[in-house]
Formats: sequence, C-alpha cells, structure tokens
Amino acid sequence: MYLAVVNFVTLPGVHRDSPLRWVLPSLYVAAAALGAVWAPALRVGNSAVYARIGLGAEAGFDSGAAPVGEPDDLPRTS
Repeated sequence: MYLAVVNFVTLPGVHRDSPLRWVLPSLYVAAAALGAVWAPALRVGNSAVYARIGLGAEAGFDSGAAPVGEPDDLPRTS
C-alpha cells in the first residue's frame, strides 16, 4: 500500500506537491471505512438483507412492489 501511494504520482502524471496525490488514494480508504460502518448497521437494522449478501441472483428479492411489465400485460383493476 505504501508503494502504491508513494508512486501514485506517476499514474495520473501529477506533481509531487499536488493534493491529488493523496486525495485519490484516500477515496479508497473512505470507501472501505464506509463499508466497515455500513455492514454492522445493515446486520443490526435489516438482518434479512444482510443474510442474502453473497448469495447471488439465486437468492431472490421480494421488495413487496407490484411486478413491472408492459401496460397490456398488467391486470386491469376497473
């Protein structure tokens, strides 16, 4: 990680004094920190969603919303 940050200036071609040298790599750290906070909050607040993490598309998803389709495919209510 240290070498990636120290040598990051060569990738976008910024000067060694540029704040961009530290801002862009710190976005990855911020995303990791956000995930570290979000995961326990999701586990406590919505354990059903947390339990489906990593199960893929086969896990299913029931939002409770009506199915989406073409207007002719939907049942008429009147």
